[in-house]
Amino acid sequence: MAKFAHVENDQVVGVYDDLPENWTRVSNFYLLANDLEHLKTLGWYAIVKQDPEYDPVAKMAGKLIYVFTGDVVIETREIVDRDRKSTRLNSSHIT
Repeated sequence: MAKFAHVENDQVVGVYDDLPENWTRVSNFYLLANDLEHLKTLGWYAIVKQDPEYDPVAKMAGKLIYVFTGDVVIETREIVDRDRKSTRLNSSHIT
């Protein structure tokens, strides 16, 4: 499961299980894993997992989506009609 997301221009551009060893000009980037405030200044966010509520008779959980809200990245699931028609939660996400 992804723990970190990289955000550019208010869009999630990548999700990662771990921080990379090096990133741009920062060696040992992964050592910043506990400094979430500093990571935010670099466009990296810890992912907050959120299970959506839905009617399991009419709907089902689909693929994972990642939504940037301006200060946090939320991992949730797309909710899909049982007849496979998609219901998007937010248009600004990465799949």
